[in-house]
Amino acid sequence: MCGILGYIGFTPISIDSCLDILKALEVEQLPIESSPVGGHGAGLMVYDDGELFIEKVGGNGLSPVDKLRNIIYSNWRINFSKIVLGHVRRASQVFERTIPFKECTQPYVVNCLGRFTIVSVHNGFLKNYLDIKANFKVEHKFESESITLIDSEIFPHFLEELISIYGDGIETARILFDHIEGGNTVAMMVFFDDYISLYIIHKGLTRGLALWRNDKGHLLFSSRSYIIDKFARGFIRENMFEIEVIIKPRVEGSFVKYYRFDKDSLLK
Repeated sequence: MCGILGYIGFTPISIDSCLDILKALEVEQLPIESSPVGGHGAGLMVYDDGELFIEKVGGNGLSPVDKLRNIIYSNWRINFSKIVLGHVRRASQVFERTIPFKECTQPYVVNCLGRFTIVSVHNGFLKNYLDIKANFKVEHKFESESITLIDSEIFPHFLEELISIYGDGIETARILFDHIEGGNTVAMMVFFDDYISLYIIHKGLTRGLALWRNDKGHLLFSSRSYIIDKFARGFIRENMFEIEVIIKPRVEGSFVKYYRFDKDSLLK
């Protein structure tokens, strides 16, 4: 199981702070947990000036987040962003051989239908991922398939198909929730021409989920509330965030949310 981080709002958040949070998530381990949250890979996506920037690395025996930070510092000229998705990977036993490969690391970006782009991060294990894939109606291209198809990559392609059938909205989120099996937390941003939607779904036992929201509609979420409080306390206070949802690690929980943001208002 893995760790996730996400933010979408009118006030830009520091990329440094996001990397600090991912670094803390990478080694985070509670007494009830048999392994750290991350250590097998890391990735970060930001949306800036109408373009997606994404970088990710596999596990190499050192800190993937440290390697990710070095790459971002060398290649990006972005210090703040209004839209962020981050991930630290802890591979399931069935996928241990895929640890070195960035193709098996998240976030995943998909645009198989050509109408919108989905970026996703996932924590957990999708037990019925092969069954879901077997029922896809259109042909999809899977980044991880050149190594071994990863369960996490099924989520954005599944959402892509559901949106094409049922439209973009809360009912589609509920349909996705009903079809998935196992313990899963998944966050997916959908980029349309004029707006961005965000799906957040939690089902069963995972590494946990905390979500903050303010009266302006800004959203901040992560697998661990106290890590956000440690590294983004000032940001939370300045933007008057309040906890909207908190599901503790290894505690059964259900949560289905859909949010929509107008691009012109969000990015002006």
